Amino acid sequence: MLNGTVRATKHMKHLKKLHKKTHVDWALTSILQCMAT
Repeated sequence: MLNGTVRATKHMKHLKKLHKKTHVDWALTSILQCMAT
């Protein structure tokens, strides 16, 4: 359970960093969506 919490915290920090560069995050999301379909 602790391991999952640490992982989630790291993930949240990573998302906050991406949020500062919204256009980069949007571009990566678009690319991932294109690859997924």
